[in-house]
Amino acid sequence: MTAVIVILVAIAAIIAIEGLAALIYAKKAPLGRKLNLEFLLYGRVQPFTEATQEVSQASAPRYSEHPFTGWSLNPDFLNIHGELIHNRQGFRHDIDFEQMESNSFRVYCAGDSTTYGTDIESTEKTWPYLLEKYLNESDKGDRQVRVINGGVGGYFTFQSFVRLSAYIDYLHPDVVLVYHCKNDLTPFYNGYPKGGKVLPDFSNSMRSLNFQGMSNFIPPFAKWSSIGKLWAIWKMTTRDTNLSYTHGPVKPSDLELMLATKTDFSIIESMQKNMVALCQARGIPIVYMTQRVIDPIYDVYVDQVNDLIRGLDNPDNKCFVLDLEQDMPTDPELFADKLHLTEAGCDAAAQQMADSIVSLGLTANTLTAPRV
Repeated sequence: MTAVIVILVAIAAIIAIEGLAALIYAKKAPLGRKLNLEFLLYGRVQPFTEATQEVSQASAPRYSEHPFTGWSLNPDFLNIHGELIHNRQGFRHDIDFEQMESNSFRVYCAGDSTTYGTDIESTEKTWPYLLEKYLNESDKGDRQVRVINGGVGGYFTFQSFVRLSAYIDYLHPDVVLVYHCKNDLTPFYNGYPKGGKVLPDFSNSMRSLNFQGMSNFIPPFAKWSSIGKLWAIWKMTTRDTNLSYTHGPVKPSDLELMLATKTDFSIIESMQKNMVALCQARGIPIVYMTQRVIDPIYDVYVDQVNDLIRGLDNPDNKCFVLDLEQDMPTDPELFADKLHLTEAGCDAAAQQMADSIVSLGLTANTLTAPRV
């Protein structure tokens, strides 16, 4: 009889503790951590809030695993307004590609978070969307202009090259824009292992997004226990649930040393030339854009990458360079941080890009006839 009472008391205590944990989890656990945890546990995608928007920028629910590029965009991701902002192909685009007009004039934008617009919640405020608007206003032809946002947070040129290679003969872009610079340095100061030169295929400096591996910090009982969920949230670090898992970020104290000793500009130049060659093989004009980065640690390296981009300029071979690093206004309100554009910055950049595309004659009225 005594043993039964002990067991019943123990069960009651466990139920009480679990109930208290459930209450704490519901009322006190940080929302950003909860949303990441529940995505990893159940695949559940819920909107972040304005207060947790920054947490969402590199969070697991925004992305999906991908066998060739390491990661892509999750079609089920919801912005802070509860809106789907990725199409079924994993692009930040308002419609699936099958719905695009067959004779539309298509501009493909390759890039990273600065193209994707990670910290801009409304797709209508990103520069690729605004570029489409301005091109349609200036190019009064019979063909609808469609600008395809191929940007993905964290991408560097190699990943954008792989993505464009897969989609170029599916989307048939009429013009390709490339907006990469600072992220092309990423594999050289991150990586597994830290020692040795970075290989040209980046196999020893990058790894794919892996949600199963990312979940290693979560105890097995967390899926059905609030105690387990609280334990997981207490153990969780920023690295555990976002893109930094794929990079293995270097300590800030080691950053300058890694940049100085591992950066290989010949690999970056090769990536750029491959992007150009991919487009030239199909007769598609390509516009490369330099990038402004306001960060003294990266200045000398960013300058060299931008100089490589400037060296690509070859109008006779349909390769053009738009020097945004030099030509963009310097107003502080145009930049959200050291790199990313604000909504006002996206608007200014889109206007400048549209003017350049028109002045270069890269419009529906001057290029190839509609596809059939």
